[in-house]
Amino acid sequence: MKISSSIYYYSNKFSRSTQKSRPRVEPCPSPHHHLLSKGYPDKPQTAHSTNQTHNFATRSGSTLKPTTMALLTPERLLKISYSYPLLLNSWYLVACACLTVVNEVDEIPKVLHFALRQQLVRSDGFADPNKDIGGNSRITDSRITDSRITDSRSESRSDLENPLTNKYLLQLASDSISSAAKYQDLTTVGVKLPDVLIPYGYYEKLPLKFNSSEDIHNVQFGVASKLREVILKCSALAGLPKTINGLMLLRGVTPSSIQPGDRPLRPPTVLPGRLRSSVIVGEDAEGTLESEEVSDDSGEYSEAETPRSSLKSKSRAIFDVIDTIDGPISPSSISTHQIQADLARGSDFWNTIYSNKINTRVRRQMFVAYPDLWTHAFQHVYAPLLSFTDILSARETSMCVVACLIPQDVLPQLKGHWKGAQNVGVSKEELDQLRSLVLDICEWSGVKWKEGLGKISKL
Repeated sequence: MKISSSIYYYSNKFSRSTQKSRPRVEPCPSPHHHLLSKGYPDKPQTAHSTNQTHNFATRSGSTLKPTTMALLTPERLLKISYSYPLLLNSWYLVACACLTVVNEVDEIPKVLHFALRQQLVRSDGFADPNKDIGGNSRITDSRITDSRITDSRSESRSDLENPLTNKYLLQLASDSISSAAKYQDLTTVGVKLPDVLIPYGYYEKLPLKFNSSEDIHNVQFGVASKLREVILKCSALAGLPKTINGLMLLRGVTPSSIQPGDRPLRPPTVLPGRLRSSVIVGEDAEGTLESEEVSDDSGEYSEAETPRSSLKSKSRAIFDVIDTIDGPISPSSISTHQIQADLARGSDFWNTIYSNKINTRVRRQMFVAYPDLWTHAFQHVYAPLLSFTDILSARETSMCVVACLIPQDVLPQLKGHWKGAQNVGVSKEELDQLRSLVLDICEWSGVKWKEGLGKISKL
């Protein structure tokens, strides 16, 4: 089926107000100009050789040092997105979680832009790079076993079949790295960010999934939404500063059409500024307090319903109103129903991750260590944050948790969540591939473990 070029090609047009505010510059002759605004000439990034020497700074344990070169190249983007076939639709979530933990959030925009395009390409249009011509698996992770990875280029396969060497996918990855950097420049100027689509020059060379702009928008909105949720959930595992930096960077390169709205997606437990009308005491023309006299069926006032007691109740309610940085709140601002729902959901999620025996033991250990630790973990991490599955499923959440724990050298927690991921439906094979993907990123970023990978490889 031939797909209309208008779906996958974004012409170089911005709003009139934006064009008027910018200097007149001749259109860029680059074939990638549809990703750029006028006045910002593109220098397309070419695929880097995988044989080049990378001078990455070493990291010991969780101590992170800045690197001097870009971590994700076009070849590396293809490696983490196509080398692990069970993660074809979730690789970018795992990669984003790992990059957040190792403090390489500057690489997340590249993951976003490539995922926005790569998720539009049919995976069945390429051969599995981990299998030989007969369909037998031939690639193992030498970091986990003693087997060596067979060079896929030794097989008699064409570049069109092997996604790791397909020139159009390499160009797609290269263009994604280039457009991610360009969008950061556009954000500083304050222009509306266009959609990230497959370039017109070669979109017909790739097997595409969709033929409607609505389908494309829905897929890309889902990709962006899930990446935001991954980074948010990483706050409990990687720290709030990394989450703040990651989400701010992500928004700066997210097309305007798929950016987040202005309301939280989680139902709020507190509604600042929402006070019952009974809390607000009015005054009549003479400045006296107004009240409504209510009697029972006998015509007599009960002690609790007399006008005097009603006034006292209303006056007392006024003093219950306090100001917060989000606005005034009172007891009526708090949704007890939502709090109950969150705690029930958090309990279910906890009980699913941990089996009955481990469940009780872990809770007791946390409580004994510091009672506030258990209170915080349950009431503020598991209940409202990790167990919320409207965006990321329980499976996806558990996979991202494991991806966060592997680089941090925290084996006890990793063991618990490795088993917990299987309890929510993640297969052992998926976890093995997830581990290999995370180890790729850890290797490129220089993460080291105190006791090496021996115990991690035995999970």
